[in-house]
Amino acid sequence: MKPSNLLFDIIKSLTPEEEGYFKQFSSLQQGDKNYEKIYYHLLTQEEYDERKIKEHFKKESFVKHFPSEKNQLLHHILRSLRHHRYNNNTEAYINEQIKNIQILYNKSLYRMARQELNKIKLLAYRHELFYSILEIIDLEKVVIDIEVRFDESDMAALDDIMKEKDDVLDKITNLQIFEDELSELFALYTKYSFVKDPLEQKRVEATLKKKHLKPENAHSSRKALIASHLCQTTALRLLHRDKELITAANATIKLFESEEAIIAEWPLYYIMTYSFLGRAYAIHQQYKACFSCLDKIRSLQLNPRFSSIVLQVAIFARSAINDSMFYLYTGQFEKHQKFVPYILNGINKYGNKIPGEERCTLHFILFMSYFGVNNYSGALVWLNKILNTPEKENRPDLYRICKLANLVIHFEMDNHTLLNYLIKANLRYYESNADIYPFEKIFVKYFRKIALSSKTERRRYYIIMKDELANAFQDPYQRFALEYFDFEAWTTSKIHNLSYAEALQSGR
Repeated sequence: MKPSNLLFDIIKSLTPEEEGYFKQFSSLQQGDKNYEKIYYHLLTQEEYDERKIKEHFKKESFVKHFPSEKNQLLHHILRSLRHHRYNNNTEAYINEQIKNIQILYNKSLYRMARQELNKIKLLAYRHELFYSILEIIDLEKVVIDIEVRFDESDMAALDDIMKEKDDVLDKITNLQIFEDELSELFALYTKYSFVKDPLEQKRVEATLKKKHLKPENAHSSRKALIASHLCQTTALRLLHRDKELITAANATIKLFESEEAIIAEWPLYYIMTYSFLGRAYAIHQQYKACFSCLDKIRSLQLNPRFSSIVLQVAIFARSAINDSMFYLYTGQFEKHQKFVPYILNGINKYGNKIPGEERCTLHFILFMSYFGVNNYSGALVWLNKILNTPEKENRPDLYRICKLANLVIHFEMDNHTLLNYLIKANLRYYESNADIYPFEKIFVKYFRKIALSSKTERRRYYIIMKDELANAFQDPYQRFALEYFDFEAWTTSKIHNLSYAEALQSGR
């Protein structure tokens, strides 16, 4: 059985702050610390190879019980991370204090327990940590029961605490309604980025119209209010209602930034709201405002609240995608090439920690960047990464665009033998798939004729293809494709003997 590399993965995921905290935590331990030797050696390794590690420590006696030493190191790392979290996460701190209060109660130190209860209860309310408040209330009931026995409280206090519990449960129920809707909307966005048909559009529009989801009806808590705004913003993004989105996203960000504690609890939603806003500004050619949003996302990399690997990955992915979409959408491929090393470094650094949908988007961005500067062999490398990913692990919209783009790139590379096979494969794919857009059928139909025609005959087919595509792209459910690969611009480039970049810029 191959040794697990879980320990190695955890060590490599530590932030500089977490590394420092572990070293400080470890320094408190007395005696010979073999686990430290393993830790510092693993820090220098690029990949986990237990055989080589044991070879490195072959003169050390602990190598005979290496699994035990690894477990000890894992235990110390996790323990230091828990302590680090207590100091940097309010909910973790409160949960730890609840355990301390239980100890005080068991020691019959009731007054001290009451003092600590009052402190953390105020903190929990300030941060709207409702589930923690329920735990505190349950503990408070036990303390009040003792206080009644010593005539330091009365039964009215128990009645008050039960009413308070009912109020907190109402707040939780109200917040859960918003969070459930928000989860559904974000799941749809993650998969498709937009509504793909009239039925889906009606469902999302119905969500926007639900009275109980409107911000003016989210009075129970600040979290519920922000969640309601997030529902509105995400629904507008799915519907491509970008002008309304600008207003909604700005309102959401204003609320977030008035509640720092909620940013700490929902950091990914905060990042995505800026991402939505930046895209909407770019579509409306408000480029200064767009870059302001992108700068804000990038600046979060230096914010201690966003130091975790999950958030650093999200910041990298959103800044890379939003920056790239601006340059690629406007045909500024040469400028984007200067940005490519940043994307490559991020992909190499974070690897599989980048969510699959965003990783595919980054691969497509690199394909388009190289395609736009006529580096077709470089572009094909990244296109193949997407096409070789199983369809169920891919973004469905992006995968289908890539199948068409694959025809284009092999056509540009004069790979005619392979092109004939690809055209037949695409025809089989579209014939067996009922969920096909008219623009896809139009493109494959005329592309086949173009590929089989002489150079003098092709112009006529390009013109017909462009006219039919223009008609198909009047449909908003099909027009989404132009944000990824502008098929109209490509046909224009062939008709007027322009580069793809020139055709794209003239159309913008």
